[in-house]
Amino acid sequence: MKDFLVQLDDLPDETLMSIFKKLCNFEVLYYLMDVNQRINRIARDRIFTHHLCLLEYCRIDDSSIPLSGPILDRFCSKILPEIGHQIETLYLERTSIERVLRATNYPNLNSLGLCDIDDDKLVMFLSSDTNSAIHLFNNQISSLFISFNKKNNSFVNNTSYSYIFAKILTIFTNLQCLKFNPYLPISGTLFLSMTLETAISPTLLELHINVFDIKDCNHILDGRFDQLRILRVNIDTIGFYHTYKELNVEYFYYILFV
Repeated sequence: MKDFLVQLDDLPDETLMSIFKKLCNFEVLYYLMDVNQRINRIARDRIFTHHLCLLEYCRIDDSSIPLSGPILDRFCSKILPEIGHQIETLYLERTSIERVLRATNYPNLNSLGLCDIDDDKLVMFLSSDTNSAIHLFNNQISSLFISFNKKNNSFVNNTSYSYIFAKILTIFTNLQCLKFNPYLPISGTLFLSMTLETAISPTLLELHINVFDIKDCNHILDGRFDQLRILRVNIDTIGFYHTYKELNVEYFYYILFV
């Protein structure tokens, strides 16, 4: 290992940077920080620290695999306190959210991803009477990604999702982009009629969401999101009596149905 590091240190910075780019950012930070002064400087470059996905399995549209205990321990105790001010985007999985968000200060964090999270756990995090770390960033976050743990579809889950959706728009006061369970159109369907009183946002510019039917789209397009410019929507059910002419497109430059 020592000989390998000597050979690695003989390479020019540009070559080392090209090699490190082949790795996940968390691998660069975990394995190379504090190896020596020069490699530590390269590993702490913004290209490896501004976007950090703390998942062993890095595809955020599937179930995530948490980092092992020793890796997470080192991140929380050593790495994150040193680079927290550089992190702008952070993706976490359900078992590490509170611990990572409380590990240090993140003054430049503006994009947060909560991956494979249980709906009941997120309800707890968002609850007004819970001292959740998520509330520490309510004014910072402009982009939020949420994917729920894969469960059987049920009325209970759908009502939870509707509550969470409304709560997010209340808590995150500067939210501009919300991707709400965009990859699971059936198990993540929203009943927007349940959130009409609270699902209002004057800042939201982009929304990725799953809804029950086209009537729910009209709830989005009725002016409560009057700054919205991009809507990507999965529709669970389109009845024979619905037509796309029913949609109010007054507030949108671009609407994409998938």
